[in-house]
Amino acid sequence: MGDVSPAAENPLRTCPALASVSSPALQDLLDAAEARRFAPGALMVRQGDPADGLLILLDGQAHATLRGRDGDHLLARFDAGAVVGEMALVTREARSADVLADSAVRAMFVPAVAFDRLAARHLELATVLTRLVSDRLGHGVRDGFGDKSIEGYRILRCLGRGGMSVVYRA
Repeated sequence: MGDVSPAAENPLRTCPALASVSSPALQDLLDAAEARRFAPGALMVRQGDPADGLLILLDGQAHATLRGRDGDHLLARFDAGAVVGEMALVTREARSADVLADSAVRAMFVPAVAFDRLAARHLELATVLTRLVSDRLGHGVRDGFGDKSIEGYRILRCLGRGGMSVVYRA
């Protein structure tokens, strides 16, 4: 291999969320992924669509917007190395937000079925997914649960976050 960097061998190695994942798990993830490209302004993930997989941004910037009853709300901004679409994989509910490309984006798409198979084989991938979801919930009045209905309750907003939980008004 000579002068080839680890990132050139496996571009997923540059993703901070996957930094602790073993090389065999990363290689299996890369083998299961499909390359995707998005032009500036392109819709990468559509709120309400089925949970078909997640995206790992290799280059570019994007943002997530929640379309709620009271208008649109910016949830997050993403740079290269970010993972998006993780919430739908955990909840198996429809996508909770739109993700739009702010610049040209190069990404890897990992289908849900492939991710499930790999997470069963490499438990560290399931841990990464759980950590991503927990890190993104409760950091503002709006998050990925905003306006969702769960067992007959509609989530209105996040009230607060502690060391062990996130509390929502429903």
